[in-house]
Amino acid sequence: MGSRVGLILMWTLFGLMLIIAGFGVLTAFGSIDRFAVDAFRSTAEGVNNEPQSKGR
Repeated sequence: MGSRVGLILMWTLFGLMLIIAGFGVLTAFGSIDRFAVDAFRSTAEGVNNEPQSKGR
């Protein structure tokens, strides 16, 4: 049981390091702003298709 928990923690840390490294590469290339804007726009369009959803 202990070794399994250790493996899960190790893989989680490894995944977090990969994600952080990926964001570092995006920032180095200067495309993080465009990527964030595209992700935010697509998420907003997917969540609320109506333009007047702020009033609720």
